[in-house]
Parts: sequence; C-alpha cells; structure tokens
Amino acid sequence: MYKMRKVSAVMVIFAMAATSLYAGDVSGTEAVAAGTVKLSKTKLNLKVGKTSVLKLKNISKKNAKKAKWTSSKKKVASVSFNKQSLKATVKAKAPGTAKIRAKVGKKKYTCTVKVTRKNQELMMLKNTYVTYVGGAVGVRPAVVGTDELDTSALTYTSSNKKVAKVIGKTGVVKGVSEGTAKITIKTSNNKKLTATVKVYKDRTNIDEKDSLYEAERTKRLKELKELGIDIDPSKEAYSGYEQVTDEVDDNVDAIVDEYRKQSSSAFADNTPEDVLYSIISVYDENEETKAAKIRAGIAGALKELDEANNVIKLIEASNNLLADGERGLFGIDIMVLRTEGKGNEITYAVIPSVPAFQRLSSRSEFDNTSSEKYKALEAVVYEVLKISGESDEEIKKNAPIVMKGLRLMTPEKSQTDILKEANSEKEFNKLMAKYGYNSAVPYVRDLNTSFTWLRPATALTRLGIKPNTFVYIPLSAYFMNIEELLETQDVEMIRQIIKFNYAYGYAFKTLSGYKAAVRYNELMSDAVNKKTDAEIEADYENRAIDEMRSTFAWDLTDVYSEKYLTKEVHDDIEEYVKNVVEGYKSAIANCPWMSESTREGALDKINNMNFELFKPDDMSEYVTGVDLKSASEGGDIYSNVNSAKGDILRANVKKYGVIETAKEAGWGYVKYDDLSPMDANAFYLAPSNSFKILAGIISDESYHKNDDVYNYGRIGFAIGHEIGHAFDNKGSRYNKDGELKKWISSEDEEKYKAITDKIIKLAENYSVYYDKAKEIIYYQDGNKTLDENMADISGVEIVKNVVKEKYGAEALKEYFRQQTRFWMDDRYTLEQYSEDEHGAPGLRGDLPVQMMDEFYDVFGIKNGDAEYIAPKNRTRIWS
Repeated sequence: MYKMRKVSAVMVIFAMAATSLYAGDVSGTEAVAAGTVKLSKTKLNLKVGKTSVLKLKNISKKNAKKAKWTSSKKKVASVSFNKQSLKATVKAKAPGTAKIRAKVGKKKYTCTVKVTRKNQELMMLKNTYVTYVGGAVGVRPAVVGTDELDTSALTYTSSNKKVAKVIGKTGVVKGVSEGTAKITIKTSNNKKLTATVKVYKDRTNIDEKDSLYEAERTKRLKELKELGIDIDPSKEAYSGYEQVTDEVDDNVDAIVDEYRKQSSSAFADNTPEDVLYSIISVYDENEETKAAKIRAGIAGALKELDEANNVIKLIEASNNLLADGERGLFGIDIMVLRTEGKGNEITYAVIPSVPAFQRLSSRSEFDNTSSEKYKALEAVVYEVLKISGESDEEIKKNAPIVMKGLRLMTPEKSQTDILKEANSEKEFNKLMAKYGYNSAVPYVRDLNTSFTWLRPATALTRLGIKPNTFVYIPLSAYFMNIEELLETQDVEMIRQIIKFNYAYGYAFKTLSGYKAAVRYNELMSDAVNKKTDAEIEADYENRAIDEMRSTFAWDLTDVYSEKYLTKEVHDDIEEYVKNVVEGYKSAIANCPWMSESTREGALDKINNMNFELFKPDDMSEYVTGVDLKSASEGGDIYSNVNSAKGDILRANVKKYGVIETAKEAGWGYVKYDDLSPMDANAFYLAPSNSFKILAGIISDESYHKNDDVYNYGRIGFAIGHEIGHAFDNKGSRYNKDGELKKWISSEDEEKYKAITDKIIKLAENYSVYYDKAKEIIYYQDGNKTLDENMADISGVEIVKNVVKEKYGAEALKEYFRQQTRFWMDDRYTLEQYSEDEHGAPGLRGDLPVQMMDEFYDVFGIKNGDAEYIAPKNRTRIWS
C-alpha cells in the first residue's frame, strides 16, 4: 500500500510534466499553412465500438514511420499504428473525450476524439411501480445486451405531476398525492417507453399485489403493536434475520440474569457457568476499584514500551504486545475469509482495529481546537490517558502530543465524509480510492515491504500465520497513516500513541470513558436523538453482557444449546436439511439447461457436500480455557478479559494459522470467520464444499414448533440459500473436493451466463435507497450482489418445490409470506449499499418470489400490479 502511494506520487509528477509538454502542442484545430505537416482530421465523433483512421499529411514516408501515436485516455479511445500503410486506427471504447497524438521529433499533432454511447436498445422489465406520498421509486429501463445503461440520453415526463413528479434523468419518481400517473421515457433514438406509477396515500396502505414486502411489513408492525410493542422500525429490528439475532441476545440475557443472582464461589473447572459469572461479577465492581485494577494491569504490560529509547525498539515493543493478543501501535482483527485464491487455501483478513472515533473522524476535525467536536475528541483522549494511569499533570502534558499523533493517523477524509460527498456508488468508489481506502490482497511476507516502518508481517508470523499466506487488508488507509506517523521519528509521540492505542479498549470499561465515547460518536455521526445520561448508564450496565457474548461466545454455546436446542428441534432441522438436499438433487436431475457432463458435476457436489449442524460434537478445543477468577477471588476485568484475548489471538491463531486448506480448518474456520455457534447464521464454504448451520438460528422467529410450512419459509429457506451458494457464480468454480476445477461444460457456461445476466439486470431495476436531501435514487448493484441474489432465488425455488410436494400448492401462500417476512428491516443504510454484497431487504423480500410462477397464482397477481413481472423477464436457476 505504501508502494501504491509512492506510485501515485510519481504519476502526479508525470502528469505535471506531461501538462507542460502538451502546452506547446501543434493543435490540429489551428490554421495550418499549405504544405506543413498536419493530421488528416483534428476532430472525431465516434460511437462506442466504432473505428476511424488518421494519417499524417505532407510528411515523408520515412518520417511518418517514426511517428509515435498515443492516446491521452486509453479507456476512452485507443490507437494502433500500421507502419506499412502509415495509418493509425482509432477505436472508441467508452464515453468521454480523449486526445490522439502523433509525435514526430519534437512536434506533436493532435486529434480530439469525443466518444458517445451507441444507440441502446432498451426495454422495461416492469410496467408498474409503487410508492407513497413523500416517498420515491426508481423507474428506469434495462439495456438489451450487456452494455451499462446510459441515463444521460433519457428524458422523463409524467402524465400527472400532481400525483407523481419526475426528478432528473436517473428515473427518480416522487410521490406527491394519491393516484396513478404514466411515466414516459424518451430514448436517444427517439423511441418511447412507458410505465405506470401507483402512489398510495401512506406506506401502510400498500396492497400485497403491489408489494408483498410492504404489506407484510405493515401487518408485522400492527401485530407487534397489539402485543404492546411499539417500536421505531428505522432504529430497531422487527422481523426476520435481525430479530433472530435479537432473540438470541434476549435468551442469553436471561441466562446472565440467572447467574447474576448466584453468590460468588471458587471455580475449579471453569465450566461455561463459571466463565459467565466471572465476567459478570467483575463488571459489578465499583467504578474506582475497577479502574484501579485496570491501571495496574496496563502499567505492567507497558513496561517494555516505557524503556524503549528509539523508534525501532518502540515498534518491537508494539509487535510484542500484538503477538500477545494485545493492541500495539496498530490493533488487528483477524478473520478467515472464504478464499477465492488458487485451490482452497485459507486467506486471512487483517483488519486495522482502529478506535471507533477514527472511523468517524477526518484530519480537519483536529484543526479547529475551539470546535465542539475537537473538545469532545479531547475528552475521549483524556479518559484513555486517565485509565492508563497518568496523573492530571501528565495528561495535560501528553494530551496535545496524542492529538498531534492521532491527526497523522487519521485519513484526510473519513468514510462518513465520503458518503456525504458522493452522489452515486461510482463516485463513492472513486473517492474511496482517492483517499487511500483501497483494499489489498498481498502475501504476509510482502507486508514488511509495503509498510517499511510498521512491519506487520513480524507480528503476524509470531502469531503462527505463515509468510506465504494471503491476507486481505481492508481500510488500508489506516496502515498508510501509521507509516506517516513513524516517518516523523518522533520517539515520544510514537510512544504516547502506542500507549493510547493499548489503553483505548480498556477506557470504555469504565462509565466515564464509555460516556465520553458515546458523546463523541453522537457528534461525529450528526445524531438527531441524543441519549440522556440515564440511557447511557443503562447501556453501560449491559456492556457486561456484550463483553461476555463477544469474548466467551464459544464457552456459552453448551449453556445455550442445553436450554434451546432440544432433541425435537434437532430432529426437525435434520429433516429439513435432508428434504432440501433431496430437492436440489431432483432439480439438478431435471435441469433443462444442463448437459449430462454438467449434471454429473453438480450431482457430485451435492452428494459430497459435508453438512454440520449447530456446533462441534467436541467443544473442548474451542472454549477459551483460561484461568478466570471472580471479583471476590481477586479477579478483575483486566486480567479476565485480557487472558481470554491472549488465548484467542495467540494460542488459537497459532493452531489454525498453520493449516493450509479450509477443509482442515473444520469449526476453527467458523471461529476465525468471527463467528460462534451462538450466532444466528448459516453458511456454505466452497473450498471445503461444506455447509454449516449455527445453533443461534434457533429462535421463536425462525422456528415454530409443529409448523413446518412456517419453518420452511424461515430456516428452510436459510438452508436452501446456503446450499445454493455451491452453484452461484463463485461457488460453481469449485468442484466436489473444493478445488478450483471446471465442471460446467463450455456449452452450458453460455446458458448459465444468460441466467446470471438476467439476474443482474433484474436486481439493477430495484431502487434500494432514497437520499431525500439530494433527491437521488440508488439502484442495486447487480454485479456486486449477484452471488447472494442467485442463492436467494435458488433457495426459494428449491424449498418452494419441497413445500408444494409435501403440503400442496395451497401451502405456498404462507411459505411466500414467511420468506418475505424473513428480510423485513428498515435500517438499510448507504454504508450497507456501498459495502455489502447482500442486496437490500426490500430486494431480497420481493425479487426471489417474483421469479416463481406459483407466486402469481396463489396471490392472483396480474399485469398492472406492481409485483408483476412478465414471464419472459423472469428467470430461475433450475427450471
């Protein structure tokens, strides 16, 4: 990444030099005296894909052959020169403007090429759209073919602006009043396309034939209200996957409450109950006692750092902290990724574990020392220095040094700033690259070359991760900024920053530190509804539970499972898995687009897939196994949590860092994918051709006793979705043994691509985020979300077939309802849109069911309803 920054600097210098050279060009647009050298054309207007020929005129063949032809923007227009014919062929590649130059000696001759899109053949994938007064919907056509839609050539009009108003050229249609309006789209070749927009008076009035997702959302909120639960859906989960997670948390909270009531006792064997009570009891200590114990622990840990007298020794001390599972100069989170490398090697994600405020901050926040934000940040720094054991006098001296160092470690613009500035996903990605948030996938051994001062490879190899392992580094801007800090060679500033980073995580285990962090985060995120002190104190009380869940989740799995994972539940889920697998086998056997060789490869995958349910049979090697003590035994939050962290990052990463394939990792893969069996999740691993469903997915929201159709719409769909990843655009590249080997025939690949192309277009027809302030609609990125959308459609189709065969077509209505309810969540943000490979909840709730013919039959949906997609525009994986 440091290399990339240096290359960028070189490119800037080159661009400056080039600009000065071009200032003296002989432009083809200037008047040229007869007989002087010139280009055959000085201006070209081309459509994408078209070509044109340029020649130098009034020049000898000898000199013409020496001409060097270049393009200022190769991605817009390329040029190739034939020395025999002395002709240069210009090819238009993408919309934009490029300068084609022929250099002969010191003279340059220029032709300006303007490239526009070729006339696109467009179509409407849907004829009817729905919104409500004050809301907005995106209405746009799809391109016939694989080109990207050129919206600049489109003109929109509304038949009734008092009902639906069109904003801009990207298809934003805003609901003004209840009624119906016809939207006309005029294309570049003067063709007209039309669509109807239905505007409802209120979001809660939308009929299920216009959006099953919206209708079920309204029903769900009404049901909750009747139960006395009045929630704000923009802030809280109210159904589906997120509520499953909340219910798991509630169940754990109940267990915690039980153990809070127990009296303290000596713990001999460190059972899960002991682990639980130990962490709870130390949180129940009084604030002063707790802070004193943390300070004592930090002082002991930082002795080597205090003794270091130069930058090299400081970095060595920092790496020693990191190798012991602590936060050094840079903190790291290590996760195992679902690798897309060669074979089925493991790839680790090495994530800069920067303090949360740095994710929100930009450098400018440090410059205005009188601003409210600066003072709030200073309060955070004060709390961190206080917990590290410094006196008021030392804090007064060191706080400005820390603020100066933090400024260097903070990117020029925060991701929050970039999101506010960007007007589209394309612009967001450009800005992320511009401000150094690019992600890299180097080998561990290359990290010390990229980060010459920080040398993170030294710490990672001490953890047991091999030098030839791939690592993925998101948020690499923070590593680059740490390099900038180290380049100052300011020993005291670097020492203070390392101490600050180390103590940061402990500062918020005290109420005053936690309160300072909350207030700063509220300021930086421009929170409208700020928490009261009482609310912050109540949240702080729950930090014991949060700490316990994140650090000791594996230890708690048996406790949770004994309470909620009964034999009856276990048997039911095994039956669902078996039936969904049989559904896949049947679909593969009858898939119309598969040749026999492809069919054989697909059946090999499903027949050799490894299914693991809920948790490892033997939990002993996954629990923390550390020496925990209750408060009465002299235990404290520092030693208990620190001991567990050291085990996780030191002992277990060494254990799993030496394995080379995902298949060898087993449940260790789950652990280092930052998950535990208590998570409400399920997933498929292509490199090991294995499927895992975690115990936490069992809750009232995902599983109803004696209601199989409901369960198939929830947990059954989750099973179908994850198995579907074995055959999506990524998983299909792996064979039955998890190797990157082709098993789809070349002929079938074309048919398969036709399906994926259609899914991309359908997804991109969905408006998933409306920025009211900027009046901009964001459409789903069909390429980025392709694998998840394929798994959704595949899962819905297979499980639909199972339900239909077992319970009849009349059961499908409930099945589709539950599948749609699974995704309801109003908390979709622009950050999720920009970063998440999963589609928006509304897309996931509507698109997969819209692909099923039976969906139209059971709900009576016809042309003219907003849920209607014509049969020719629907697509499925298996039929």
